[in-house]
Amino acid sequence: MKRSPSTSFHIHDVKKIRAIASPVRASVIDALEVIGPATILQVAATLSYPADGLYYHFAVLERNGLVVRADPERGTGARRFDVPGRPVALRYRLHDRQQRAATAKVVATMTRSAERSFRRAFAPEHATAEGPHRNLRAGRRTAWLTDAELATLNRHIEQIHALFGRGLPRSGARLHEFTYVLAPMVANGRRARAHPR
Repeated sequence: MKRSPSTSFHIHDVKKIRAIASPVRASVIDALEVIGPATILQVAATLSYPADGLYYHFAVLERNGLVVRADPERGTGARRFDVPGRPVALRYRLHDRQQRAATAKVVATMTRSAERSFRRAFAPEHATAEGPHRNLRAGRRTAWLTDAELATLNRHIEQIHALFGRGLPRSGARLHEFTYVLAPMVANGRRARAHPR
């Protein structure tokens, strides 16, 4: 399966960000980033979602430049789609209030999706909760981090992104979701202090 070039695709336009605040459209982008180029039927099978419910969402994504057409599928001629580049990432403009509101909706979509996935997988026939092959986990930690520690954390996050971005469907592999939020803690709209007083 030929993949698109590994050129990053950064989303910063508010209209595009609003388009992926839909859980279905966000899932389509995630799936295409991993399996694309792919047909709508292949994406539907990956997401366990009815294909006829995806056509509208693909049209919205294509209209907003969030998916692009790829060469048709060999043999069938079915339309295939892909993301414009890999990895796909939001680029924050911290002074843009409209972008903040749109991006917060995308984060809310991510966390709702994580909760749904966690609930569905919380069963012995789906998940492993101990040992090196553990695949069901949730947690929250807080810590005072220096700039050097943040740099280390961000390196680890980039390694996780790279691991998730290269996983194609193959024997012995199972689709997984990984969601996290990293943010400085801010109380009542004020800036977080550099250290406790």
